[in-house]
Amino acid sequence: METLADLRYPLGTSDYTSFFPRVQSLKPDILCMINFGRDLVNAAKQAYDFGITRQVKIVTPVLLISARMAAGPEPFEGVVGATSYYWKIEDSLASAKAFNDRYRKAHPGTVPTDYGALGYAGVRAVLTAARNAKSTDSDKVIPALEALKYDFYKGPQSYRKCDHQSVQSLILLQSKSAANVRDKNDVFDVIGIDNGSDKMLRSCQELGHRA
Repeated sequence: METLADLRYPLGTSDYTSFFPRVQSLKPDILCMINFGRDLVNAAKQAYDFGITRQVKIVTPVLLISARMAAGPEPFEGVVGATSYYWKIEDSLASAKAFNDRYRKAHPGTVPTDYGALGYAGVRAVLTAARNAKSTDSDKVIPALEALKYDFYKGPQSYRKCDHQSVQSLILLQSKSAANVRDKNDVFDVIGIDNGSDKMLRSCQELGHRA
């Protein structure tokens, strides 16, 4: 892969159109838009209006259902990205199905979002560690978290001891076209799941941590 250009702008930029003529002139195969939240919504909408989405494949490192819902189907059609959770993985993961069913029971007509699920798992991990440690003292909870191996909602997870990095799966998505959306909550195709593994992370030694 060859990087043709690295175009940067401040967080909170609202107008991205000045960058698109440069993108068109470079004729890339892929445009990687490293934006988040409202910035991603604005960039995707303007890329669509400018015709960029019909000329190159757009990839974004973090693709969230909230951004897709806010922008609508057209600006995100065909966009590829990754997320920590998408509810449709329940088709292949029993823990996701159980988690979603509990959520549906509590909130009829809805499904958990990516960051909603992340918040649930984070709080439950700390609570589980505190219960295992039989204490809320940090010095006791920390080793209990380090020893934790769990599957609360998306497959096996753990914390790497050297830096407390969460070792977890990454879900690869592609945004559906409007014609292919049959359920208001089912806006992505799951195109892959990379299971959590230390091999997918930069090593503790590489990062300067003691293993």
